[in-house]
Amino acid sequence: MLQDIKLQKSYRSNQNNILKEFYLPCLKNSILYQRSVGFFSSSILPVISVVLEDFIKNGGKLQVITSPYLSKEDIFSIKKGDLWRERNRSSSTFSLITENFFLEDQYKLLEEFVARNIIEIKIAVVNNTQYGMYHEKIGVFFDGHDYVVFNGSLNETETALLHNFESIEVYRSWLPEERERALEKKNWFEELWNYRSKDVEVFPFTEAIRRSLIKVRQVNSKMSNDTISERYEVPDGCPKLPEDIILRSYQREAVDKWFNSGMMGIFKMATGSGKTITSLSVVERCYAEHGLKAVIIVVPYRHLVSQWAKEVKRFGLKPLMCFENRSNWINLLQANLYAINSGTLEFLTVITTNATFSSNAFQSTIDFFPDETLIIGDEAHNLGSSKLLESLPQKITKRLALSATPERWFDEVGTAGLFQYFGPVLMEFTLKDAIREGALVPYRYCPLFVTLTDEESEAYLEISRKIAKTIGMNDTNPEYSQSAQALLIQRARIIASAKNKLQVLRELMSTRLDTSHTLFYCGDGTVEEPTSEETLRQIEAVTKLLGYELGYRVDMYTAETPLSEREDLRSKFDSGELQGLVAIRCLDEGVDIPSVRTAVILASSSNPRQFIQRRGRVLRRFPGKKEATIFDMIVLPPKNKEAYYESEKRLVRNEFQRYLEFAELAVNAGEVRGKLIEKLNEYSMLDVKE
Repeated sequence: MLQDIKLQKSYRSNQNNILKEFYLPCLKNSILYQRSVGFFSSSILPVISVVLEDFIKNGGKLQVITSPYLSKEDIFSIKKGDLWRERNRSSSTFSLITENFFLEDQYKLLEEFVARNIIEIKIAVVNNTQYGMYHEKIGVFFDGHDYVVFNGSLNETETALLHNFESIEVYRSWLPEERERALEKKNWFEELWNYRSKDVEVFPFTEAIRRSLIKVRQVNSKMSNDTISERYEVPDGCPKLPEDIILRSYQREAVDKWFNSGMMGIFKMATGSGKTITSLSVVERCYAEHGLKAVIIVVPYRHLVSQWAKEVKRFGLKPLMCFENRSNWINLLQANLYAINSGTLEFLTVITTNATFSSNAFQSTIDFFPDETLIIGDEAHNLGSSKLLESLPQKITKRLALSATPERWFDEVGTAGLFQYFGPVLMEFTLKDAIREGALVPYRYCPLFVTLTDEESEAYLEISRKIAKTIGMNDTNPEYSQSAQALLIQRARIIASAKNKLQVLRELMSTRLDTSHTLFYCGDGTVEEPTSEETLRQIEAVTKLLGYELGYRVDMYTAETPLSEREDLRSKFDSGELQGLVAIRCLDEGVDIPSVRTAVILASSSNPRQFIQRRGRVLRRFPGKKEATIFDMIVLPPKNKEAYYESEKRLVRNEFQRYLEFAELAVNAGEVRGKLIEKLNEYSMLDVKE
């Protein structure tokens, strides 16, 4: 016990052997040693190893607070120990890294003691600008009943204990005349350890690494002063949180939930709310705290490979892009896998498309990825097809799916497969949440009513009759049989390509020729160009009307547009050189053009995913952008006095379902709801919402 040791009130190097007379006897009789210092070094461990066995048998723990200045070797030892502890935290026993506590290898000792939670190290940073570095020195030995506190010039290093001229003052808790000072300094330490200090911020070691707070201390010799040579940096090509990124509260919550859920799950987050940044923050933390070695990012389209590559580079990663011709990537991937497994590469980042990922060439490499690999599925609802589900590797147990709408439309089997592989939805952050939190800008909703021509209405009715007949002939999930599906697509194209949409667009844009940053969403059907009676794809007819007839500077942005040209188009659009982009589907998922201020939706499917994706894409934040405007073409049958067929009622219901969805969150919600009531009254269908 500490009371059994003959202790002095003070110790000085020219009068005492501080190590033998004070330090070693106190440590041997303690179960807790708390130490805050300006400098800590593993060099002290071999020096005190003579009593460490007794200390550890007592169940002893060392709590160390130090300034950020550490040797490079100690930094790596602490990191390795932290990773070992994290990987084995669920295990009832630890495999010893070393077999002998008395090894002279100070770095192995430090690594083992951190791994076995014998030593816990935290980093102190002074946040008051009137002070320099944290250089305070407090020591507390505790035996379970009494404690001995000391302070003075002594750092926690071999140099301090064996070579420097040092002095310390000692306070014993069991002596009335010293108890108050002992308690005061003990409280100072615990205030720091428990993050309650006003002027000193204390961080767990892994967080200090992530924040780039650690600085490398170059030790020239035992007798010389230490010098600070450089800031410790995460190795090149490894995940590092960018200094300009501060996660929002919901993003931090999502990251925490993923780690607390066995490192599996789905982020159901609105388009534009920062799913990419959130997932890369998962990668960075998984590397820092769990020794992640590789990440595979799977995206549905080629252009998203390039977009993701830009984002991962912000996090210090060097992406290997695998898509299209296998000869462009297979040899590089194999070489990188060899390097990561042989230890010559610290971290591997792979970005690939769904098609390439499911190919035989890529699948043949899966077994060579290290156990510490994370797979991220972007727009993960696309991975629910039977082929893609089969390609998802069971070997990889760290899994994260991203999608604003992970549930697959009319595909319960595919949805169940996705959830079975990736796990449950951990974070649901809706469009309403994103607008409220300021992650997306608010918007104004402006419905534009388009009436089918008599010919289009008759064609719609005729196809509806055929659909009803097809359904009646099939008793097993009839509505979505192959023949019915073809008819449903044919009917949907009548709505998407309604002839009168061009006239409505002409009237709208004639009053908006001085605007810019407008996105036009088109369908993939054809329309008859009114002036020439020529049949054109809708996207071509819209481009012709805007560019040639109205003089509005636009260009087409489609899946056929080469990747090299897309970047040029986006740049011209951002600058205003192009006033608008006319697009089909390729802008529905994943593509970032945040400078969009206005969207004109000429065609929209009844699949909620499409209009959810489009709305989120238009609402992305951009400098100077305070609000967005969405013009939405609502297609209705011709008005007449006769009773409507059920199919016409269905058309009205489908169109107004989207209307209501868009109107709900709009800044002018009251106004557009009033217009809806008026329009329903015109069609004698005020019960449409039932």
